[in-house]
Amino acid sequence: MEMKIARALLAACFLPSLLCSEWSDDEPPEIWWNNYVKFLKYYGGDDNGPPFQPPFPFPPELPELPELPEVPPTAPPEFPIFSEPPPILDIRCLEYELMDVNFTCDPIPRSDPRPTSVHELRPGDIDVVAALGDSITAGNGARADCLIEVVIMGRELAFSIGGNATLQDGAVTLPNILRNYNPNLTGYSVASSPDFNEERSRLNVAVPGARSRHMLEQTEEMIRRMKEWDEMDFENDWKMVTIFIGGNDLCRCSDNYITAEEYAGNIKLALDLMHSEMPRTFVNMVQVMLVTELNKMTTPFCNLAHRIACECAKEIYNEDWELILQLTKEYHRAVDDMILYGQYDTRDDFTVVIQPFFEELNIEENDPNILSPDCFHFSEFGHQISAMSLWNNLIEPAGQKRKAWTYDDVIECPSKDSDFLYTYLNTPGYEVPTRGPSAETPTEPPSTTQTPEPAPKYNFTCPYIPPSNEVPTSVHELRPGDVTVLGALGDSITAGFAIAAENLLQIGIQYRGLSWSIGGDNSYEDGTLTLTNILRNYNPDIKGYSIETGSHNNYNISRLNVAVGGARARHMLSQTEDLIERLKTWDAVDYENDWKVVTLFIGGNDLCAYCRDPEGSTTAAFKEEIKKALDKMHAEMPRTFVNLVQVLLVTEVNKLDGYCDIIHLLVCPCAKERWDENWEDVLDLARDYHRAMEDLVLYGDYDTRDDFTVVIQPFYEETYVPWLEEEGKWDDSLFSPDCFHFSEYGHQVSAMSLWNNMIEPVGSKRKGWVPEDIVECPPEGFEYFYTYKNTPGYEIPTRGPSTLPPTTVEPTPPYKFECEITGPSNEVPTSVHRLRPADVNVVAALGDSITAANGAGAENLIQVAIQYRGLSWSVGGDESLNNGVLTLSNILRKYNPELKGFSIETGSHTNVEISRLNVAVPGARARHMLEQTEELITRMKDRTEVDYENDWKVVTVFIGGNDLCACSNYSAEEYTAEIEKALDLMHQEMPRTFVNLAQVVLVTEINKLTDGLCDIFHLAYCSCGKEIYNEDWEEVLHLTHEYHRALENLVASGKYDTREDFTVVLQPFFEETYVPPNEDGSGWDHSMFSPDCFHFSEYGHQMCAMSLWNNMIEPVGDKRRGWNPDDIIECPPEGFEYLYTNLNSPGYQLTTQPPAPQTTVAVEPRTKVTVKPTEKEEDPGSSEPVCDDPYSTGFIVTISICIALLVVCVCGIIYLSVKVSRFTTKSDPMF
Repeated sequence: MEMKIARALLAACFLPSLLCSEWSDDEPPEIWWNNYVKFLKYYGGDDNGPPFQPPFPFPPELPELPELPEVPPTAPPEFPIFSEPPPILDIRCLEYELMDVNFTCDPIPRSDPRPTSVHELRPGDIDVVAALGDSITAGNGARADCLIEVVIMGRELAFSIGGNATLQDGAVTLPNILRNYNPNLTGYSVASSPDFNEERSRLNVAVPGARSRHMLEQTEEMIRRMKEWDEMDFENDWKMVTIFIGGNDLCRCSDNYITAEEYAGNIKLALDLMHSEMPRTFVNMVQVMLVTELNKMTTPFCNLAHRIACECAKEIYNEDWELILQLTKEYHRAVDDMILYGQYDTRDDFTVVIQPFFEELNIEENDPNILSPDCFHFSEFGHQISAMSLWNNLIEPAGQKRKAWTYDDVIECPSKDSDFLYTYLNTPGYEVPTRGPSAETPTEPPSTTQTPEPAPKYNFTCPYIPPSNEVPTSVHELRPGDVTVLGALGDSITAGFAIAAENLLQIGIQYRGLSWSIGGDNSYEDGTLTLTNILRNYNPDIKGYSIETGSHNNYNISRLNVAVGGARARHMLSQTEDLIERLKTWDAVDYENDWKVVTLFIGGNDLCAYCRDPEGSTTAAFKEEIKKALDKMHAEMPRTFVNLVQVLLVTEVNKLDGYCDIIHLLVCPCAKERWDENWEDVLDLARDYHRAMEDLVLYGDYDTRDDFTVVIQPFYEETYVPWLEEEGKWDDSLFSPDCFHFSEYGHQVSAMSLWNNMIEPVGSKRKGWVPEDIVECPPEGFEYFYTYKNTPGYEIPTRGPSTLPPTTVEPTPPYKFECEITGPSNEVPTSVHRLRPADVNVVAALGDSITAANGAGAENLIQVAIQYRGLSWSVGGDESLNNGVLTLSNILRKYNPELKGFSIETGSHTNVEISRLNVAVPGARARHMLEQTEELITRMKDRTEVDYENDWKVVTVFIGGNDLCACSNYSAEEYTAEIEKALDLMHQEMPRTFVNLAQVVLVTEINKLTDGLCDIFHLAYCSCGKEIYNEDWEEVLHLTHEYHRALENLVASGKYDTREDFTVVLQPFFEETYVPPNEDGSGWDHSMFSPDCFHFSEYGHQMCAMSLWNNMIEPVGDKRRGWNPDDIIECPPEGFEYLYTNLNSPGYQLTTQPPAPQTTVAVEPRTKVTVKPTEKEEDPGSSEPVCDDPYSTGFIVTISICIALLVVCVCGIIYLSVKVSRFTTKSDPMF
C-alpha cells in the first residue's frame, strides 16, 4: 500500500506540469514522464510505468508521442532528478513590493456646521466606513506570503475598509486615506483572522465565497451592527459604504450562470434596503473586475489554480471564455442601468455612485505583485492599487472617472474647484440621463464543465398533527408538535462541512444551517429539507437548530449543534457534556420541561482511522465510547428522545473515481480498493459497528425511565450510491466537490430518511435510501414517534450471548501520577525561587504549529491543518490527566485545580475563548516572539479571571523549527536576538513569572522517517534537513546545536535573574531527543508523529509534556537533555518543594554577573514600504524567495502534490480554513 501511495503522490507532482506547462524543445512532456518513471524506480518500483498518454488533450500542435523506452533496471537512482524544481512548485512563496506612499494633499477641514446633503460631503465629514463583498473585501490573501496563508482574512489590508496602521506606515487603504481628513473615522476592520470575528471585522461584513445574492443578507447584518454599535450614531453620522461583488457570480461556470438581470436584481435588493433604512449614506458601487484578465497569468501553477477557481474564464480550459468577458460587460451595463437614472437620488442625504476603475482592468502578463500566491486574490500591493483607484474615483467628477488604473497612477488630491466628494447631482454640467430602452442583448450561456444539481423544492402535504393537549410525561406518547428543542452530536457531516460548496475552496466552510439533522436555514417550502424544517411544520417555535455558517465555537451559529469536524466515537462524551451545558445555560430552553430530540451520528472517522490505527478502531472500543455518551444523557437529561443513527458505509467511496481517488487517498485510503486490497475489512468493521449499536440499545438499557429513550435509526445500513443508467455513471450529486462530504442534496436525502425512520415502527424501519423515496407522513391512527415500547407487537428481547467479535477495549494509555500532592505555600510567595507547583495560577505559551498543536489529534492528512490546542503539550487543558490527556497544564492541575489560561478544544489563535493564553501561531519564527509576547500581555491584562499583578504565571516559549526549515541559514545570533527581545519585554512588564525556554527540536531526525509518503512531506516542509534532498543536511544539525548553545549563553548570563519575582529557565530535553526504533527493531517509531510525518501526534505531545515537567523539577545543570520511551512522570524530589531555577539549584553558578535591569525594550519599527515594484534583493544564502513559514508552504505544497490535476493544491487551504465562516445575520444571542 505504501508503494501505491508513493506512486500516486509522485504522479500528482508531475501531472499538473504535464497538463499546464508550455513545452520547450528541451523539455517536452515525454522527458517529464521519464523523470516520473525514474522517481518510481528510486522508490523500488518493479515496473517502468505506462507509455506516455496525456490524460487531457494537449494543444493541437503537439505531435503524437512515441512509446518511451524503459528505464534500465540497473540504472542507479538519480536524486534529485531535476536541476530545477518542477514548475508546479516555483512560485508558492512570494515577496511583494509595495507602493511608495507620499500623501501631500492639503488638509480640508470638516464642514461646520455638519452637512445635511450628501452632495456637500467633504472627505473629513465621513464618520463611519463599511463594506460588503466577497473574499477580496474580506482580505483573503492580502497578507499571504505563501499559498496556505490565502485562507487568512487580512481584513486590515482590505482596499475599501482596512484600517491597521496608517497611510504614513505604508498601509494604503481607503479608510487610511480618509483618516488624514478625519482621524476619528471608525468602522474599519482590523487584524487578520482565519474566521469571522466581529471585533476585528467591525463593519466589514464581506464573506468569502459570497455572490450578488448575498448582498441583501450582508446589508441586513451591516445595519444591525451599526444600530448596536456604541461607537457610532446611526441617525447622524455620515456613512460611506462600499459594495464590490460579482467575481464569484462570473466564476460559477455552470449552465445556470448568473445573468446580468439577476446580478443587478440582487444588488438592487441590497441598495433598496439601504435607501429605505440608512440615513446620511454615500454608497460606492464598485464595478466587477474583468476576471478574464486571469489569462495573463500563465505559469503552470496559476493555470492549475485557475482551473479550480474560475476555469470558464481561462482560454486554455474554455474556448468560449470570451463569453465571460461579454457577460462581465453586461454586468457593468446592468449596474449602470440600475443607478444612473437617479433612482437613488430621491433623498438629499443618500446617494449611490458607480466607481468604474475595474471596468477596463489591464494587468501585466505574469505580474508577480498584483495577486496573492493563489494567482486569484489580491496581494497587499493589489489592495493598495485598488484603494488608490477607489479614492481617485471618489474625487473625480461623474462622467470623467477613470475606468482603469495604471502602474504610474498616484494618490490624487481633491480638485481645488470642489471640496466635495463627487456625486451625479453635484458634478458641474452632468445631467442625469432619461431612461430609454435597454441596450442589453441576451448572450449564450458560457461553456461549462459541470452542471450542479439544483436543490429540489418540497411541498409538505401531511395532515397537521397538533401538539398534545397537555405536555406529555412519557416519551412513548411524544408527537412531532410536542418537540420544542433539537440537539445534535457528530462529526463533519453534522457540522455541515461543504454542503453548499461550489468548488474546493469552499469545502472547509461549515454550513450548519443546512445540516440534515439540525440545520434551520430558510424553510421546507424554500427547498431546505432538514429535520428541523420538517418539524417546524408541527411546531414553528422549535429551538436549538443551527443556522448559517460557522464553527461549533460560535454559539450564535451552532446553538445546540455541537458536532465537530474530525470527531470520533471517543469525543461523544465531551460533546454530550457540551450539549448539556448549553441546554442548562440557554435562557430560551426550559431544561427540565422542554421535550428534546437529540441526534447522534458518528463512526465515519473511526472507520477511516482503521487505516492507520486498527487497534484504536475496534468494535468494542467504538461501542464503549458510544455507551459513555448515552449513559451520560440517560443519567442527566430529562424528557429526551435520542436518535442513534447507524454509521454509513464509507466503502461506497469506491464508486467515485477520477480525482476523487486522490482525495480518498488522503482521508480514507483503506476503504478504497484502489489503495488497499483489504478494503473489505472496513466494510466488515462497519457491519460490526452496526451490531454493536444494536447490542447497546435493543435490550432496554435506556428504557428504564418513562421520559427517556434511545432509538436506532438504521437508514444508512444499506444506503448505496445509485447508478444513473442514462448517464452511465454513479450518482455523485450526493457529494460535495471533495467526493467525501455530503452535498446539499445528500443532506436532504439524509434528513428525509431520518424523518421517515422516526415515524416507522421498530422492526419495520427501512435500512436504506433509494432515489424514489419521498417524505412520508405519520401513519393514520398513530400520532407518536415510534419507540421500542410503543411499537405494536414489538417485544424487547432478552440479552443473550454477544454476537460481536471477541475484542477488548483498548484503554487510554495510563499515565500514573503517584506523586504526593503538596499544597500551595502558606502565604503567596514573593520569590520565583520558592515557587511550588500548587502556587502556579496561570499557564501560557508562545510558539509555532507545535504549540498550536496542528495535527495532534489528526487521523488523516487533511486534519493536520486543525489546531488541537486542547492537546498542546505545554498549555493544553482538555479533559484531565486521569482521562489520559497528558499535558503540562493537566499535571499542574493535580496541584492547583483552579489553574487558568490553558487552551481547549480546536481552533486558531484568534479564537480567544479556545486559545486563551496559548498565543502560538502556525508558521511562526523567532522574529514573531516579540509580537506574541505583546499579545500575551494584552490578553492577561484583559482576562477578568487573571490577577495580572498577583497571580504566579508559568510561560513556555518554544520556537525555532521554522527558522531551521526556512533553509536560509538564519544564524544563531539572529535567532537568539529575536528571542531576547521577547524575553526582555516579559522581564520588563510581567510580574511573578516563571518562563520555560525550551530548546528547539532536532529537525534532522526526520531522516529516520524514510518511506515514500514521509519523504514527500519532508520535501515540502524541511528539504534542507533531509539527506536525500540536501547532501549538506548536517549543516542544519550543526546550526541546531548553535541555536542550543546561543540560548544557553543568553540564559546563563543572568540578565533575567535580576528581579526576585521573575526568571527564565532553559529546559533542554529536546537537545538529545531522538526518534526511537520501533518494537521489533525493523524501523523507526512513527507513533510520535501525526500523519504528515512532521508535526507531533497526541502521543508525541504527551511525551513532550512529561519531559517538560520532569525538566522543571530537575536542578539546573542536572536536567536530562533527551527523552526515551522508558521515561515516566517524575515527582518532585524529597526535601525540595519548588520548581528549580538558576538561583535555587545547588552548586549552579551563572557564567557572568547579572547586568543591571533593563528599563526599556528596543522594538524595531515597521519597515517602511518601498516604491512600486523594483528589483528584489537577493537573500544571502538563498537563490529564491524564502517562505516565512515552512509549515504553511509545506502543507499546501504537499496537498498540491497529493491531489493531482485540477483539484488539489487547494485541499490544504480548504481544511486550514476549517474556521472560515460567516457571522450570523438573523439571530438572537444565545448566551
